[in-house]
Amino acid sequence: MPLHNRNTNTVQSFIRTLSFLIIFGVLALFTLLPTIGSFADESAGGMGLFFIFLFIDFWIASVFSKMFYVLPEWEKLVLLRLGSFDGVKGPGFFIIPPFIYSVADIVDVRITTQKVEATATLTQDNVPTTVTAAIEYHIED
Repeated sequence: MPLHNRNTNTVQSFIRTLSFLIIFGVLALFTLLPTIGSFADESAGGMGLFFIFLFIDFWIASVFSKMFYVLPEWEKLVLLRLGSFDGVKGPGFFIIPPFIYSVADIVDVRITTQKVEATATLTQDNVPTTVTAAIEYHIED
């Protein structure tokens, strides 16, 4: 088993996790400060409202942390704006705002090899043969 999965982008995962923790921490702090006095009341309504706001903070942090993209040299990003094609972004760091823009796909533009195996066929002199082909392709603009 390889140590590094080809589909894992560790830099992007780190940036998204760090941004989630920072955004959630700030929002949770702003949620916690006004409710400090309500904890002393021992009312269940104050605690319930606190957890609702905490859930909303979690949702906001997760949405905004997913807008950071880091693409290596061999990947390109297909960008949609309100469902229609907007462009292709190359390698690098991108901030894609949620709700208006969306990512249709992240495409690997390296040379890819696929093995195509045909069924067994007969030649003119009735000898069974199997043909195996290899197709190499890469995606260009």
